[in-house]
Amino acid sequence: MHCRCTFKTPSDHEIQGRGASTCTSDWMRLFRLECHNPHISRSNGSYAAVSYSKCYNKFNKKKHLHCCFPQLTPLPLSILQHHFGNPSSIHTYGTNSKQALDTARNQVAALINAPHPSSVIFTSCGTESDTHAIWGAITAWKKKKTKNHAHKNITTTTANNDNDIPHIITSTIEHPAVLEYLKSLEEMSLITWSAVGVDSKGVVNAQDVEAELVKYCPQNINYSIIKEGGGVNPLALVTIMHSNNEVGSIQPIAEISTICKKYGVLFHTDAAQSIGKTSIDIQSLGADMMTIVGHKFGAPKGIAALYIAPGTDVGSLLHGGSQEFQRRAGTENIPYCVALGAACVIVKNELDETMKHMCVLRARLLDGMKAALGDVVPLHIHGPIDDDDGDKNGNNGIVSNCRLPNTLSISISCIIASELLRDLKDKLAASSGAACHSGHSGGATVSSVLRAMGVGEEVGVGTIRFSVGRHTTEDDVDRGVELISGYVLDKMMK
Repeated sequence: MHCRCTFKTPSDHEIQGRGASTCTSDWMRLFRLECHNPHISRSNGSYAAVSYSKCYNKFNKKKHLHCCFPQLTPLPLSILQHHFGNPSSIHTYGTNSKQALDTARNQVAALINAPHPSSVIFTSCGTESDTHAIWGAITAWKKKKTKNHAHKNITTTTANNDNDIPHIITSTIEHPAVLEYLKSLEEMSLITWSAVGVDSKGVVNAQDVEAELVKYCPQNINYSIIKEGGGVNPLALVTIMHSNNEVGSIQPIAEISTICKKYGVLFHTDAAQSIGKTSIDIQSLGADMMTIVGHKFGAPKGIAALYIAPGTDVGSLLHGGSQEFQRRAGTENIPYCVALGAACVIVKNELDETMKHMCVLRARLLDGMKAALGDVVPLHIHGPIDDDDGDKNGNNGIVSNCRLPNTLSISISCIIASELLRDLKDKLAASSGAACHSGHSGGATVSSVLRAMGVGEEVGVGTIRFSVGRHTTEDDVDRGVELISGYVLDKMMK
């Protein structure tokens, strides 16, 4: 049994009775917790039906066939009807919306154990959050450099860094939202940047990050002075994703955070892929900034957040009004902010059981692929996973701390993954690479993540990324194995 938040849409009579002055407490009373089997369809209007017309195995792209948790779909419409006021206004319409916004912010903060709700800044998407973190760090660096220009005992010049240009460190497996933005900034001569590599499992070595920090940090810098606000570090930011969206590898974020603090450098992590699939405690991780993306764990597309630790000096990306504690100008999207908060409540209540559920199904998927094809064609598993992983960490529902519980990246020799997925697109939803940048060409290419892991062309082109989810069933997994194995065996016979 799962504990699930549900939203019951108010009737027309209830809407007319409340009028425009409906306050947040009214819809919060309608948004309640109930326990039920997540696979049972309800016909009484309290839940959206869960049905599958195809085997859907791609929950890194979105959590369900619906755009969000089915029980959240009525929520934005209700907020549009009853909370249309601007949350920055002081009249009743505005204060009602402000209350709804504050509630949502509290819910997001609770999910990640943020020290204060004001640390959560609502944005439109993960790309904006990443861009805000990077640009904010750059502008803060520029501001501090100008302010501390008179500090003669501090130098920002190294053999690899221009005196007036900050340096940023990242990894070779980051999302394009980070890598492409860094390339763009470098083309405009606004930054220099470098990327640390990963091992064959797709994991960054924290010591490699420190080695890169040392390379760009002059030995005569007094980092205690920097931490106290005096002097300028030539490094503006280190940004390393929490987990990789293609192979599921979880990075040593807490260790990297400690290293960054040692050198007085801001640290940002993109946790878009992790939230809803593994436990995230931002205070334990110690990152200065963290990206949160709603549609990755059940909220609608078009809503995200950026965590900024209290006391962290970063500039704004959008300028204008004083919204979001003067960090992000623009009137907030109240319906989607509320939906994001509600999704956080569901995730928080169900996380342990959901992680175990995904572990078991991923192990079933891997075992099924091995049983159907292992004696026929070579299979190669990408990421932190062992041959006996299904028995050790999967079927028993034991969640690993080195990889996401839902992701399986597997290469099948003798096939081109993009062709398989194209031929089965009406029956199976998976991908041969990250959907955000795979395009629709259907060509045989190896993703940048697999290349960074040292995967060759022959193995790489046969790689399929599967991801099970909260609503995936054993039948879905078995049907997926049946479709793929049938396709591969048929190809081999021709």
